[in-house]
Amino acid sequence: MTRALVTGAAGIVGHYLVPRLREAGLDVHCVSRSVRDGGGVAWHVTDLAQDGWHENLPPVDVVLHLAPLWLLPPALDGIRALGAGRLIAFGSTSLHTKMDSPSAAERRLAARLADAEAALARDAGRMAWTVFRPTMIWGGGLDRNISTIARFIERFGFFPLAGRAPGLRQPVHADDLAQACMAALDRPASHGCCLDLGGGEVLSYRDMVMRIFEALGRPPRPVRLPPGLFRALVSLAGPRTRLDPAMVDRMARDMVFDPEPARRIIGYAPRPFHPSRDDLGVGA
Repeated sequence: MTRALVTGAAGIVGHYLVPRLREAGLDVHCVSRSVRDGGGVAWHVTDLAQDGWHENLPPVDVVLHLAPLWLLPPALDGIRALGAGRLIAFGSTSLHTKMDSPSAAERRLAARLADAEAALARDAGRMAWTVFRPTMIWGGGLDRNISTIARFIERFGFFPLAGRAPGLRQPVHADDLAQACMAALDRPASHGCCLDLGGGEVLSYRDMVMRIFEALGRPPRPVRLPPGLFRALVSLAGPRTRLDPAMVDRMARDMVFDPEPARRIIGYAPRPFHPSRDDLGVGA
């Protein structure tokens, strides 16, 4: 493989993956809907949702699809036209965890992910494809979950929890996902696979929050609230705090997935959850 195309390269996984591709000696081309520059790669302004999105792009050997998974099936013809024989795409374990959510929006998200996976398996033809389903992603302050908790703690000095918040989590660093991509590039055993990618340890939601207090150097001040009261408060204050009412219910739910298939197939070995201030996006 000599040339790679990365969609969604401006996101959190792309932040770590693009430099790794360059270090491996690949000619890297990234697509974006707006003008971007830098990183020693070629940026192309195009929209995957539009017909002919690929027409001004060079031939490529591999496509790493970091954009939303449901944009992939309609783009397969364009990917084939570019000559790609290898495709690695990102979905989410939300396919599992949100299928029966009380939130209609979350159920729709899970359904879109499931439909996209089915369409890829049906329509990929001879292309060697792999889908990664990461759990809660963190790193570089670029995520929407861990960094949101950190910013709340920095601003208010405490963090509210729904009851004991016992739900189990496997937060995964975005650079471990980038390394998984590199490992899978030349692993035929990963072709035609959908692999769940969690972090290197399992811990409760409460313990995850306590690790964030520790990383920030702040006294741990978790505040336990009855779930019903917490849900009502978040509904009222959510836009100002960036907290989501659905997260209240998720604090009690286990979201843990078997790491063994990814470990066996691509040698996946993610790090445990011990963030630094930089990881949380709050600096020194």
